[in-house]
Amino acid sequence: MFMLPDLSTQMSAFLKIGLVVNPWLAGVSVPGRLDAENFEFLDSESRSFAAFAWTDEVRIAVYQDVPSPDRIARTAVYEITSSTAVSLAHQTFGQTIVTLDFARKALELMEQFVKEYGFAILIQLYTLVTSYENQHALEYYGDIPERQFVTGEWHRPWVNYSLSDELLFGTIVGNYEVVMKEDKRYVRITDTGREMLRSTEKILKNSGYLSLRIRQIHISRFNLYFDYDKLANEIWPDFIALRREFLKWVDVVPRSTVLELGCADGVFTFDGGLANRVGPKGQLFAVDPAPGMIVRAETKRQRLGANWVSFIKAAAESLPFADRSFDTVIGIGFLHFTDIPVALKEIFRVTRVGGTVASLHPTYFNPWNVPFFYEWFKPVLQSARKRSEEVPRSYLEHADDVVESFRSAGFVDIKRIDYGFATRFFDPDSVIENFIFGVGWFQEELATLPWKARQDLIAELKERGYRVCKKYSLEERLLQFPNQMLQAKRP
Repeated sequence: MFMLPDLSTQMSAFLKIGLVVNPWLAGVSVPGRLDAENFEFLDSESRSFAAFAWTDEVRIAVYQDVPSPDRIARTAVYEITSSTAVSLAHQTFGQTIVTLDFARKALELMEQFVKEYGFAILIQLYTLVTSYENQHALEYYGDIPERQFVTGEWHRPWVNYSLSDELLFGTIVGNYEVVMKEDKRYVRITDTGREMLRSTEKILKNSGYLSLRIRQIHISRFNLYFDYDKLANEIWPDFIALRREFLKWVDVVPRSTVLELGCADGVFTFDGGLANRVGPKGQLFAVDPAPGMIVRAETKRQRLGANWVSFIKAAAESLPFADRSFDTVIGIGFLHFTDIPVALKEIFRVTRVGGTVASLHPTYFNPWNVPFFYEWFKPVLQSARKRSEEVPRSYLEHADDVVESFRSAGFVDIKRIDYGFATRFFDPDSVIENFIFGVGWFQEELATLPWKARQDLIAELKERGYRVCKKYSLEERLLQFPNQMLQAKRP
């Protein structure tokens, strides 16, 4: 049986360099990702590179004695470089329009990886991820019409080439079979394919691929989320007052040096009063991993003339500041999007001795016994139970666990306030826009689904929302969402 080796270490290195196998980072299909000039450049370069690197020795190293299509190497190079170009554009500007510079940079990164790890490893990683996407979809659906499979319509809509080579290869190694149903051809996963899928999932999990995919989807959603302030205030009517209460509770000292984490478009920085509290004689550095949010926040800063505020694209897990730089590190609604132990280690590092760290964040709860919520979001629950998991996957942490994470990171004098935060499920379109496409609630669960199943579930949630909103009054559609204020000191 053909089985790829454990490539966890190589996949981690692939991701660290900045390479991408497909544009899942944007959480969307991007058929227009390359214009004619960029397509011609990358297509030509991919052909040339593959023709030189795809030797008989490499082919045997990748696929042993299994017949493999000649085009697979060229396709792999093109898909990796074009998707990486999209990723670079997205990370730099918060959009997916690729320039020739991004295309060249993507090619350089691919060549850098091949120089260090070899072309065989690159092709194996491509095979690993694409086979995962294919087998995952087949396991979910049971079988897929052959036409939908080879076009990628149900599970890889971003590809602009046929998956017939992958179908042929998967059939040869015994992962797929083509069956007839009602005079139509369908592709079905075999027991061998399921075994390979389990092995592939393990590699992708251990390498950090699956967790990185979730983080990138969250970032991409914020890049594309232009109604953050408006919808937040409508869904959380106490949001403005809560920001002010949090700022007062933390007692940020005027004229101090402050770091704000997860600044988004400046909703707490400016509208919440943080910049005014720090004042022109202090310094406020505000960071967010979503470049689109940074651009919008910088527009506000320039309009207000707040020259003591600086916006920087950065993640809490990797802060571009020297040790012990800040008197206060503060943030609203950022912590649950991070790798908390890694983020807290970085926060501890950049906080001065005696400095304050504070976070306001939602915490985990189980709302499935609330009638309107259950009726509205039941498909999400069913998705989890299809995998024999009792509740959907969530980025939210239990309140006590967050406190313990701060303690484990070395913080002391920890104070907490746990409270219910009124959430208005007032309008299906706005609720889905905010929770699914905005703050990314349920994205961990949605990420377990193939592309089409994900889109179908979101559409169903909207449809159910209209029925629920007619059945239940607005008062009945209020939910007390648990939140936590937490502050601590660096010893």
